[in-house]
Amino acid sequence: MQKLLMLPALPQAVFIGNDAMAVGAYQALYQSGLRIPQDMALVGL
Repeated sequence: MQKLLMLPALPQAVFIGNDAMAVGAYQALYQSGLRIPQDMALVGL
């Protein structure tokens, strides 16, 4: 997630494989000041 957040253009959505990864992605977005779903969507598989 940290590598995605360093890209010049952020993706509109990220696919997450399990709940543990979703928690980590949520925390990374929160710490970066980004909002779900306004800034980036998280999609669980």
